[in-house]
Amino acid sequence: MLQNKNGGAFCWTRIVSSKWEDAWMERLRGTGDIVVTTLTGSRSARLDVYCTQKSGEALRKQFGGRISRVDSLRWKAALDRVPNPISIRGKLIIHQRTSSDSFSRSDTSSSTTPKSLKQSKLMEPRKRNGKSPRSLFIPAEMAFGSGSHVTTASCLRMLCDLESVLSPSWRMLDLGTGSGILALGACALGAGKVLGIDFDPVAIRIARHNWLRNREGLKQAPRFENFDVSKKFPPGRYEVVCANLFADLLIKIAPRILRALSPRGWWIFSGVLVEQISEVRAAMRKAGFGEPTIRRGGKWVAGIAQKPD
Repeated sequence: MLQNKNGGAFCWTRIVSSKWEDAWMERLRGTGDIVVTTLTGSRSARLDVYCTQKSGEALRKQFGGRISRVDSLRWKAALDRVPNPISIRGKLIIHQRTSSDSFSRSDTSSSTTPKSLKQSKLMEPRKRNGKSPRSLFIPAEMAFGSGSHVTTASCLRMLCDLESVLSPSWRMLDLGTGSGILALGACALGAGKVLGIDFDPVAIRIARHNWLRNREGLKQAPRFENFDVSKKFPPGRYEVVCANLFADLLIKIAPRILRALSPRGWWIFSGVLVEQISEVRAAMRKAGFGEPTIRRGGKWVAGIAQKPD
């Protein structure tokens, strides 16, 4: 169990709008174990993050809220919850932790895949169409994208669906790479060139760590670069652009995404709320895209559109 120098356990708490509950869950992932409580008779929810004192103070400084010392048994119960691996179209399996009881949070700082995960039967899933799914180890950390959020999972599914129609050594640009999960997924699916970019330098550091954790068995190494796509765009052409971003940014950069795609290239997007999809569709049509195929997951919408010849 994680402890500070004095052996104490802490909890950071904040009241948030229920509308943004899952967005908060992803943003805070990796800072500690998160418990969300819906407040009866209101549109609010309470976030409790079980963490070290240092992490709690950092959360309070960045987001407000309060921190308090909690009973160690209560914290241990939160830490003992282990998420199950996530299977994506029988082609990818995303692990957040190993099945070994000896694997702890301190292991997520390792630059290689933990030995206990390599030995796990989860790393040898049942074959589909003669091919074994590729396992990726993406521990829950401070960068967005562990595979559990509907926006990330939707992008991974659409990427798996595209794999069979893409030419060998296809190229992908991952906008807002976060943990690097989409970029690594593309490498696992056979992409020849992958560039992941993010405005957050912490995300880039974590994405590079995740590449080191998963490099065994991947033929290509993705590049990860730190810059803001709202201000500048990377050069080059790509067969696929993934953009798991908020709607206002997708609308703004839609013309640039079109220019970044090769003829008949594909734009996979997510991070759009149901009530925002009409505006995003309009921006895509104005930029020159065909009508997107839309997939809804709860209040979130993902989609895929193709660039004309």
